[in-house]
Amino acid sequence: PPDWTKLPIAAGDTKKESDAIATRRLCREEQLSSYTGKRAIGFVKANVVCLPAEDAHDLLNFCMRNSHTVPVLDVCDSAQGTFLARGSDVRMDCPGYWIFRDGELCMEKHDIRSDWQPDDVAFFVSSNSTLDGVLLQNGISLRHVEEMLQVPMFITDIPLVAAGRFGSCLVVQMIPILKSQLAKVLEITNLSNSIRVPPLIIGDATSIGIHHLAAPDFGSPIDLMPDEVPCFWPSSAGTLLEALRDAHPKVSQCCTNIPGHDLATDFKESDWSLLVSDVSK
Repeated sequence: PPDWTKLPIAAGDTKKESDAIATRRLCREEQLSSYTGKRAIGFVKANVVCLPAEDAHDLLNFCMRNSHTVPVLDVCDSAQGTFLARGSDVRMDCPGYWIFRDGELCMEKHDIRSDWQPDDVAFFVSSNSTLDGVLLQNGISLRHVEEMLQVPMFITDIPLVAAGRFGSCLVVQMIPILKSQLAKVLEITNLSNSIRVPPLIIGDATSIGIHHLAAPDFGSPIDLMPDEVPCFWPSSAGTLLEALRDAHPKVSQCCTNIPGHDLATDFKESDWSLLVSDVSK
């Protein structure tokens, strides 16, 4: 197979680039520092986590044991080694990053080259913003996208399967859906793969420990309109953040993309769906 790490990101006229490559180039040139859900629509987006190799085995086990919530797409020990995005560099190709030290968020940066350690391992986990793109393509109104807000995320009382130092409860994200579009959303998400998943809860979420929609654990609050219903999806970004924050013992340092500021991969959503379906059989 070709050595994807040696294929440079195309420069110049963006019409000659795929939307995914153009998005990564804009990130690398520090011309993009916002939500990526409206960019490279139709391409799979990935959350990234970079952490020391000594913690990678536990995190991989945590992800594998909870694969429906945090589906791993790739793991590599090189910042430029993923097959998901040719010529990419995980340290520069997201619009923004968070730096955690001993479980505490301490810094937000656009470029984490100076924070990458020689023994770091990069995880690429399927992002909910891929589903945002699918819904947008099908005419579904998404207020967090329209209003440029970070989607609200809530820690539930549903425990996930722990692995080593990592263990947490499920984190979900809440998206207000127009009541008139709910049936269409359910039709779009009626597929058995890790991208087009239906909502876990529609409406009242007190059964999973969510009582105050105005006070999310992560992200920005969004007020519900009378013609909307709250829909809750498992959040890979939120679950990863909670697992990293709640690790025992704490991870000395790790870097993640800011939720919604994802890596645009070279895989189309339709292609990835077929791959996931084949693997699951």
